[in-house]
Amino acid sequence: MTVLAMLHPTTLVGREIRETLENHRSLWSQLNLFSTNEAEVGTLVDVRGAAAMVQELRGDSLEGADVVLLCGPWAACAPALEQLPPAATALVLSPDAGVAAGNPIVAGINLEDAQRGERMLSPHPAAVALGLILKPLAGLGLSAVTATVIQPASMRDQEGLDELFEQTRRVLAFAGEQPREVFGRQLAFNLFPPEDAAPPVAELVTALVDSAPKLSVEILQGGFFHGCALSLALGFTEDPGTEAIRDALSDAPHLEWAGDDELSPVDAAAREDVLIGRLRRDAGGYRLWSVSDNLTRGSALNAVEILRHLFDQG
Repeated sequence: MTVLAMLHPTTLVGREIRETLENHRSLWSQLNLFSTNEAEVGTLVDVRGAAAMVQELRGDSLEGADVVLLCGPWAACAPALEQLPPAATALVLSPDAGVAAGNPIVAGINLEDAQRGERMLSPHPAAVALGLILKPLAGLGLSAVTATVIQPASMRDQEGLDELFEQTRRVLAFAGEQPREVFGRQLAFNLFPPEDAAPPVAELVTALVDSAPKLSVEILQGGFFHGCALSLALGFTEDPGTEAIRDALSDAPHLEWAGDDELSPVDAAAREDVLIGRLRRDAGGYRLWSVSDNLTRGSALNAVEILRHLFDQG
């Protein structure tokens, strides 16, 4: 009997993982739900077709859990790690967490490093996408990457979606003052660097990919609801040629080559793979465009593949 515990299960990531786990019931027998958020405690959600209540996380709540899935901001999840039973495995899914939270694991890159009883991190969705793209290119002499990541409002959970929706409604209705509690300014029809600290995406990718290239990452906050967009400038020690880059990306796991299609975050909605779009030569290298769903491949699917690997070990 495999017992899972989930912290903050009604977050967008928590909800996506719960829905994905319903399609993989053979992996688990029991799912217990906890929260440190008073507003979330007492919420009823569906687990295996029955109502389950989110309970307050207490000192002994995690006893008996084989794997603990920690969703939500890192500041809200970090204290729970101190309550882990000695033999329990922790999988952190906080998008703002760095390598101090656990060993970064991404299916298709280093899944074999996932071990029972350890603290692991399913990293920021942009780090998942970047790692999957850069790993197959490392063998072509990839030496430097400059990445611009445009992240969606859903990276700030339901509150971000609600604020963007209400801002959009008020802009279109000329309805006056807009809510700005989450993003600090107008996000609707806008683009800007986040006001809070940027997630450590470059640090995470460097930890994931052997012989990682020199990497510079800029995170921008986009005025759309779901999906991450990545614009990459790729530099190589020697020009491998367009076909070699195409072949390497086409053969890599969890990547789908879309050729020269005009991809946007909308095209990535609910897709299980990172979509690779236009590749073109640029001064000193190449430019590459990619989109991915931050809640599927970037979070839930990666978590479930880690769980499958852990359970296959025994």
